[in-house]
Amino acid sequence: SCLLAAPLLLAAACQQAPVLASPEQAITEAGGLTEAATLAATCSGCHAGPGTGVPSLNQMDTVALSVRLAFYKTDADGTTVMHRIARGYSQAQVEAISQYLGAEASDE
Repeated sequence: SCLLAAPLLLAAACQQAPVLASPEQAITEAGGLTEAATLAATCSGCHAGPGTGVPSLNQMDTVALSVRLAFYKTDADGTTVMHRIARGYSQAQVEAISQYLGAEASDE
């Protein structure tokens, strides 16, 4: 009888679930981070601030970040960690990260 109840419970839950415009909207409405915030959070592992030997992202605006990430993404001869990471992002993700971090920098 448990096997018969599971599909009925699933069907009932689906009928009551709100329809959201995007997965990002679902995350935001659930009180979580947006995709841009989640992607940008990975940058803080190396770009944590002064004294790390890696440039801080706190002072870069959206355009500067976008240009640098685009360079790392498209530089065919690049072999650094940044080249490898940037190549894994779509252009939309590069723009989202740039906008998120650029907005964070302008707030400081």
